[in-house]
Amino acid sequence: MDNLKGQKTGQATTQQTGDEAEDLALRHLQAQGLQLVQCNYRTPGRGGGEIVLIMRDADGT
Repeated sequence: MDNLKGQKTGQATTQQTGDEAEDLALRHLQAQGLQLVQCNYRTPGRGGGEIVLIMRDADGT
């Protein structure tokens, strides 16, 4: 069965799959002792990009 956007119901979108992968990566890194500094940081300037996870180690790096 399709939903209003023509996608199969129960099927994850690309955005949902990416969000789940980012959550899994964050949990893994936190389990290794890293602390989240910022997520989804947009780099400035023309043609800028995005840094999904910025993490800090226990020694401050």
